[in-house]
Amino acid sequence: MRISKRSAWSGALLGLAIIALMAVGSGGVAQAAAGSSQDCTPWSAGNGSGAGVLHIQCTYHNATDQFIDVVPCGTNAGAPATITELYNGQMHGTTLTAGTGAGTSWFTGTITGTFTAVPLDATLPTYTGHETVWFGDNNNLRNGSETSTFTVHAVGSDGSSFDFHDVAHASSSASGITISFDKPTCN
Repeated sequence: MRISKRSAWSGALLGLAIIALMAVGSGGVAQAAAGSSQDCTPWSAGNGSGAGVLHIQCTYHNATDQFIDVVPCGTNAGAPATITELYNGQMHGTTLTAGTGAGTSWFTGTITGTFTAVPLDATLPTYTGHETVWFGDNNNLRNGSETSTFTVHAVGSDGSSFDFHDVAHASSSASGITISFDKPTCN
């Protein structure tokens, strides 16, 4: 089955990363599960006469998440499943807050971990495996670009396996040209 749009699974991880960065930027602190650790540290630099800078760094160890999404490939392709993840990750962000380039920003992050996908239909196999997500976001006062990769290796309780990889990109220029693509593949 060819996935025609970005998997919500990938979107959920990217969304988690962005929400964590936004929460820290607004003074909030994201919560991690018991037995896990998380550290989000914002700091600023600069003064009123030059460009001010806000930096954010978040590190996650043994964080967990659970949600329902579809399995992208394999015997269960397209079947809804409860996905449970255990992951580590690190995210960084920098935003210019004053001066000529105020509003320019850079964000990047990597999350990697293990997962279990239990199908809502108990007759289908359960998948376990490893996943890695990377994202990067760059914006200045005229241009912007966002890129992400998502890679999964899964093994089913029935002995089947699959590899899923997704590369997504969007950019816009000062002239209004927008380029975007999403290239998911299943093997």
